[in-house]
Amino acid sequence: MSAQLPAMGIDGEAGVNEPESNDPGSEVRNAGRWKQYYATFVVCLAAYATGLASGWASPMLIRLKSNDSPVGNMTLTEMSYLESIPTISGLVAVYLFGAVVDTFGRKPAGYVVGLFSIAGWLLLVMASSPLHLYIGRFFTGFSSVGGLMVGPIFLSEVVHETRRGTLMAFIMVLTSVAQLQSFVLGDVLSYRLFNITCIISPLLFPLLFYWLPESPFFLCSKSRLEDAQTSLLWYRGGNKDVVSQELSNISNSRRQNQSYLSTFKSKTARKAISIVIFMFSFQQLGGSQVISGFASLIFEDSGDPIPPNTSAIILSVIRLVATCCSLLLIDRVSRRFMMISTFFVMGVSLAIMSTFFYMKQIGVSAVNYYSWIPLACLCTFTLVNSVGVGTLPEVISNEVVPPQIKGASSMISGTVTLSVMFLCLQAFTFIRQHIGMYANFVYPSFTNFLACIIAYHVLPETRGKSLNEILNNLDEGSVK
Repeated sequence: MSAQLPAMGIDGEAGVNEPESNDPGSEVRNAGRWKQYYATFVVCLAAYATGLASGWASPMLIRLKSNDSPVGNMTLTEMSYLESIPTISGLVAVYLFGAVVDTFGRKPAGYVVGLFSIAGWLLLVMASSPLHLYIGRFFTGFSSVGGLMVGPIFLSEVVHETRRGTLMAFIMVLTSVAQLQSFVLGDVLSYRLFNITCIISPLLFPLLFYWLPESPFFLCSKSRLEDAQTSLLWYRGGNKDVVSQELSNISNSRRQNQSYLSTFKSKTARKAISIVIFMFSFQQLGGSQVISGFASLIFEDSGDPIPPNTSAIILSVIRLVATCCSLLLIDRVSRRFMMISTFFVMGVSLAIMSTFFYMKQIGVSAVNYYSWIPLACLCTFTLVNSVGVGTLPEVISNEVVPPQIKGASSMISGTVTLSVMFLCLQAFTFIRQHIGMYANFVYPSFTNFLACIIAYHVLPETRGKSLNEILNNLDEGSVK
């Protein structure tokens, strides 16, 4: 049972209702919006912890081989485990959380995220041996993947369709802010003080998450219709007319797919999962993680004099600014257009990068006068990636997948993402050593151009549509 907050007016504040607008749809859009903002803030606390864990290694690995290390000077081999362990725990997490969100609910899954996050950061704060660090990184990697699975699912089911994209994009904004915090504070604070600052959001998350009702979509899927109505009334500020219409849409969708198995086998589900696999696999094949993970090495090979940590901070700032821009665009501009156009610009940026490094490798001396090209291309890539391809798949995947199988879909997308990411990261150093740095940008450039074509034919438009309307369009084969 979720704790209930006091009844609120249409705008979400106790006893206060907004004056009516001439726009007949304004009451629907504004119903309970402050409660939806509160839910977004709480989910973003988990996303913030994910961003901190993601950016932890860059500054902390330097600390761990210095006199500030709480476990003594670590070797390169020992530190390499701190990078790889979160990937392993992430693969475990996608299956556990995929089962929990569909079987027990979004709220229990959220509590598991909070528990492992707190345990992981406590271990990192109090670590006195490498083993403590390994277990701590396992737990934070586990909770990070869980948070990125549970948060978007939960938020997509409780916020109104007119602001769903914008509020869900806040997850990526807070992740970017936290990564930047890791790079900056990790560079100036001691090991223990830095990790103490990182445990604040994991501690707050379960305390504030407690007050949120369970997702009405999940409750309907378990035939708990009265609980679903109570939950939706809370998220819509007590507006019974809005709740009645939304609950009717949810119930109609549920009746069309009575069982988990029939839903999973349906044409709509197969199309939705195919779209999810396409988005997340091409996101990684297009260079998203490779560019981020090897930015310092790329700068070094290009002959750019910028220090590695400075370059990481520059790209993090660009990523943050771009993700904030996506907040302004995501519910105003076609999501299909944003995905297709950002794939195209990413492909162009990487094509220029590959040309630069190929000419450098064959000894064209003129490229030395253009050492700014890799920086410009990386900044452009990071900018457009954060506006579209790096942000939108999380939003779209939770809009096109039927609520009954979102856990299973998250398992699939998580497995695809982590597997393709692992292969791309492993291939980078091999290709660089045996072929040349330029080749690392040839295949993702081609992949991005190919993604433009595929997205044009299969990616549906979801902006401003109810989840039920999106599923109906998928069933009819419409991408408009």
